[in-house]
Order: sequence, then structure tokens, then C-alpha cells
Amino acid sequence: METIEYTHSTLVTTETTFTIRNKVYFLFRSRPLSRATKIILYKTLIRPVVSYGAEAWALTKKEKQALLIFEKKIFRRIYGSKYENGEWKSRANRELEEMSKG
Repeated sequence: METIEYTHSTLVTTETTFTIRNKVYFLFRSRPLSRATKIILYKTLIRPVVSYGAEAWALTKKEKQALLIFEKKIFRRIYGSKYENGEWKSRANRELEEMSKG
């Protein structure tokens, strides 16, 4: 049985939400797309859809945190892990913020 959650004036099933999220994550793991293309896709397609109507939102701390987590997950998919001292490491949040600005 699927649950229904209320998200900013739209009823969305949990199953639909997970399907969309998985497709977005898969897109950003695609090797044929360059890193620059993935960043452009995120900034022009994904971010506007996620933040549509944000001026009228009254976000709670939990919702703000969820949006930040989503963005960091996307950037981790785009930039990938780094190889340091013989082992693979996940990028730090500060490093992701610097890379996404530049």
C-alpha cells in the first residue's frame, strides 16, 4: 500500500517521489554526460523545478535541511569521490560548496 504525502499544494504518492528521485540520481551517474553538462542540467532543469514557488513557501528547518541534503547528494553524484592516499573518499560539504560556486 502506498502512502500519500502533502508537498506544497500538490498531492504526491511516495512511490512517485522515489521514482523521480531515482531517475534524477541515475541521470547524474551517467558516464556519457560530461560534468559540465550535468551541472547545466541541474541548474536549468532540476533546481527550478524543486524550488518552484519558493518565494511563497513557509519552510520549516526540516524542509530547508531536506532541500540542502538533496542538493548535496546531486553534487556528490556529479563530482564523484576523490582518490587520496591510496583510498577513495567522499567529498566534504565545504568542498562541494566551493566546487558548485566555481
